[in-house]
Amino acid sequence: MADDFVFTNKTPNDDSFKDTVLSKKVMKNKLMKNDVPGETPLTDETTRLRSFSVASNRIVKPVVVFDSSVDSAVHRLRHPHAVKAVEMFSHAGDGGAVWLAILALLGRKDPKAAARAALVLAIGSALVNGPLKKVVSRTLPEPLVEGSFRPHGSSFPSGHSFSSWLVASMIPSSSAAKVPAVSIASGISASRVFLRYHHTSDVLAGAAIGVASGLLLRRLVKWS
Repeated sequence: MADDFVFTNKTPNDDSFKDTVLSKKVMKNKLMKNDVPGETPLTDETTRLRSFSVASNRIVKPVVVFDSSVDSAVHRLRHPHAVKAVEMFSHAGDGGAVWLAILALLGRKDPKAAARAALVLAIGSALVNGPLKKVVSRTLPEPLVEGSFRPHGSSFPSGHSFSSWLVASMIPSSSAAKVPAVSIASGISASRVFLRYHHTSDVLAGAAIGVASGLLLRRLVKWS
């Protein structure tokens, strides 16, 4: 079975953000350089744009280095058998399936609250996987195996991580489902990095947005 896998050890690099709006600003900055003697000096607006591009690049570079470092460390653990098992677990989060199942179980006691939570999950996932990903448009990491499954669209943020922590955060601490939900959310989030479906920063961002949204909207769910 191990022969079926040929892992690529390519780690995230500066090319990961080539298609993002940040890199577009950097490219715009390069085109706007004016170093030829005798030409019209740069305007204040051009100077501000250049400064903004440099600042953006300073933010992006540490993120890329961080992602690359984590990927290199995790790569040592990517045994073919482990990859197969983690794939099965990770895909349980496709379409929010595992979270809809958990909400259905909670719905036996409080159907209205569970329905509201499911609605929040649907709307939140649509916004994150739609407009937000299109705005950032970050390139996905190199796949572990050539020709293997890859998520669609932008890498940032991780939709699986967002939906997992959104639901886990909406579940009240008093619920018996709280600990299992947090455990599943942690596992799914880690699996996206392990399988190289997302960069680590994509997963952390998705989790942060999910937790913030879940805590904010938990009052609207109104668990009994």
